[in-house]
Amino acid sequence: DGRATNLYISVQPSGAIFDPPLEVSFPNLDREPANAKVLLMSFDHDAGRYVQAGTGHVSADGKTVISDPDNGIRVGAWHGFPPVAPSPETNGTGGDGDSPSNCDAWFCSSPAIPLGGGIYRASVPSRLSVCGFEAKCSCPTCDDCPAQKKFVPKQATTDTCQVEIHWFRSGDQATTIGCSENKSPVTFEVLLGQQVKLKGVSKPGSPRQSNWSIGGGEIIKDFSSSESKSEITRLPVSEIQSDQVIFCFVEPKIYTIQYTALVNNKAYTAIAKFEVIVPGIDIDKDVSTRFGNFFVYSDSTGVLRGGLGKSGGTPQESGIQFKLNSPSNYEIQWVQLVLTGDRDFCLNDEPYFLFAEGLDCNQISCYPYSGNKETNDSPNMALPAGAIKARASDSFKMYLMYKPDKNSTWVTLAVIEWNWACNFQFVSNHWVPVISSQKKMVTSKTSSHEFPKWNKNVRGMSTFTKQPKFSCPW
Repeated sequence: DGRATNLYISVQPSGAIFDPPLEVSFPNLDREPANAKVLLMSFDHDAGRYVQAGTGHVSADGKTVISDPDNGIRVGAWHGFPPVAPSPETNGTGGDGDSPSNCDAWFCSSPAIPLGGGIYRASVPSRLSVCGFEAKCSCPTCDDCPAQKKFVPKQATTDTCQVEIHWFRSGDQATTIGCSENKSPVTFEVLLGQQVKLKGVSKPGSPRQSNWSIGGGEIIKDFSSSESKSEITRLPVSEIQSDQVIFCFVEPKIYTIQYTALVNNKAYTAIAKFEVIVPGIDIDKDVSTRFGNFFVYSDSTGVLRGGLGKSGGTPQESGIQFKLNSPSNYEIQWVQLVLTGDRDFCLNDEPYFLFAEGLDCNQISCYPYSGNKETNDSPNMALPAGAIKARASDSFKMYLMYKPDKNSTWVTLAVIEWNWACNFQFVSNHWVPVISSQKKMVTSKTSSHEFPKWNKNVRGMSTFTKQPKFSCPW
């Protein structure tokens, strides 16, 4: 609607809801008069533009802009505080058409810099950051500016762009986000894992050569997975050297995209920037202290169950639980890997051992381990009748993954490493832990965005192999 401002702020995490709204106060960078009304505009990712979210006013001393009561920031996003009335457009030429005017409006600063051919560039490029690439402004309120004249900032017009970057945000609708004449592009926000489709456009016609350069963090084409294996697909060279790329950002960083094309035997480069935002999904921070002390639970079938829980509890109570600490509207899944499943027992003074690694399978499925808002695990070790000694030392990684939308890929939000270990003895018809050997379940949570990798799965960890050449080690 023609509004803009020198004051933009980003409130993170993106999508977070603030109820009641956050009261805010910022410097009056637009130099609005004391007590003047301003608008609170918030960037709506679904609409792809700024929308009014509230109102504010300039303080009595003119130094700050303050949100009005109950009109503060309600959601994590980009925000701006433009004046209520749209600023007059700014003329780029004086009365004689040869020199810039002395207008002080949103998209133009004083003095403008002549670029030749009747085109001028603002001396403060940041003032152009929100006007896109089709922005034009005139200044009918200035005495020496004929209203019919137009000021066209160089970095805000497609007419002078030899190469552009188009972002297909929704279907076939494209937004121009990069221009070979604009070296200070706007930074756009995307969600971690969100699929991004970009197309390089050259003028005139098709380029002889083209190439993409994506810096700032890791990207992937796709993450595919099944019970048998997981696989990461990288962006192929053939696509990097074409005019179109489709990929996903997988790290919460600021990326710089460059598209270079050879047009009329001259190389032009358009630049675009993205800031990758992590959604507000996290795992219960009390996961490592939710339960009590370590114990060994043996049921009537001779199955050992160890964990953090209450003595005599059920397997679910004696295990470990993972739970989201906030609701999520995104599709999520849990994936657990067995890093090391190292177990053995003694039967008739002969040792039997097991070593396993791969995708962990629960009683229902292997992949995903669970698709619910919460999940749990209860390590157990089935032993045959007659066994007298046993040992377990298992370590796991639980991945919390989410998908921004149906066209995007699964990405990791958090990784939890945990383990349990203990030696056991069969005494007086029941199993008891060897106190000196026991280790509690240990959890270590990180916000790592690594992908789970496996090429086999682990079902039950119950197949032991006899070691005839060795004696029991305990």
